[in-house]
Amino acid sequence: VNNPKGEYNKNYDNFVGEIAPVFKYSQTGAVYARGELGYIAPPAWAMLNRVGQISFGNNTNQADPSKYNTKYITTDLENETYYTAELGWKEIIGRRIIPVGFMDIDITGIILSASVFYTDSQNEFYFEGDTWSGMTFGNYKQSRRIGAEVAAEQYLFGGLIGFNESFTYLKAQQKDATIGWAAIPYTYDWKATLGAAVDISGYLEVVDVGVSVWLQNSIYGNQNIYATRINVIPGKLDTANAETNTPAPIFVTQREEKKLNPYLVSDFGLTMSISKGLGMVTVGVKNVFN
Repeated sequence: VNNPKGEYNKNYDNFVGEIAPVFKYSQTGAVYARGELGYIAPPAWAMLNRVGQISFGNNTNQADPSKYNTKYITTDLENETYYTAELGWKEIIGRRIIPVGFMDIDITGIILSASVFYTDSQNEFYFEGDTWSGMTFGNYKQSRRIGAEVAAEQYLFGGLIGFNESFTYLKAQQKDATIGWAAIPYTYDWKATLGAAVDISGYLEVVDVGVSVWLQNSIYGNQNIYATRINVIPGKLDTANAETNTPAPIFVTQREEKKLNPYLVSDFGLTMSISKGLGMVTVGVKNVFN
């Protein structure tokens, strides 16, 4: 039937518990540990899978929309359970004045941080494919993520200019029954960020309103991806009815593993804060340089 409807009624609950003790070794520095346990249901849009098959008329190779037989089936995905362990450090360096030639650089503050983490998951949800070639939903029986991150923030001239940098290493794997631990598709192995913000409130004659313009750049490292190739095999003619019968072509879907090279995404925007943090509004454009 055309425009089919599917129904699925079932209640799910998500639970997350976290504990994060912090030890302050000075007025400006601290180390922390964090443990998190979570129980997560599959996303609602993945609980039903739309499947269908196109029918072709006898005298044409074009699809007949009226014969597109579609139905919904339940995916029967398992609930995910995970736990995360993290160790981290943070240090704040106070104001510094650095003389440079005819001017002084006012470093209002520097924030440094570092962390290592490990996540182990049971029945992690995943999907592959696209709406044209078809979606595949499933659960990884066991998966894990091991990573580390270092980050820094600098504020100059009383917060007029701000910079931020970070680098993250991530090893995301799922346990395959035949080959053991293998990389999870669509997960980067490293990520670097570089951002800057400029406070332009001084140029605006508005009381108790802060306005800043910012640019955030993110470079994503190598990824394994699955591409879907659809090959069209022409149908074979029935020689007895060659003039009246043109059989439909056969579509063969092939799954290919490929590498996605590192790429850059830049976001540009403007943030307005009202009455010293009482409210905040942010507008911008993601991937502004395409």
